Amino acid sequence: MAVQKRKEATFPHPKLHSHPKEWNQTWFYCKDTSPPDEKPLPGYRPEWLSNTHPFPQRLTAKERANYAPQLSKLRAFMANGLTGVDLARCWISWSILPLSWRFGLMCEYTGNLKDARRHIDIQLTDAEVTEAVKKMLNEPEAICAQTGLLPFYTFNKPPACDYFLTG
Repeated sequence: MAVQKRKEATFPHPKLHSHPKEWNQTWFYCKDTSPPDEKPLPGYRPEWLSNTHPFPQRLTAKERANYAPQLSKLRAFMANGLTGVDLARCWISWSILPLSWRFGLMCEYTGNLKDARRHIDIQLTDAEVTEAVKKMLNEPEAICAQTGLLPFYTFNKPPACDYFLTG
């Protein structure tokens, strides 16, 4: 299927048919061949997209050098099996909002329901955590139930190091 954009117009002006039987003769007709368990795409709204929206800029060499220690740590975590599912399971099971302000490090989390890093005092079961991760990430249950790297906290201490890197 090809779509050509006309100057000063979001889409070519279609001729609207009065009867559904005529729809398959229109320019925008296409047959839905998606699997029955897959959700179809949402309807198009011209106000959703902007022709002037800037693309994110790539890091310059200088910026990349500033973030090199953090990027190498992230690559090491991913090489050792850390996935987005692990992070989502951690945040949901601990009831932590990852972008919220907290007074201490996440590795100082105690596991207590009254820990200040938690946003609710409810302990979720493993099945509830798996279901929440499945809904949030839209992944199969088998993937959402797996745990790769365990997060560091008071009962799973990070390995000792001889020096600290500052950035």
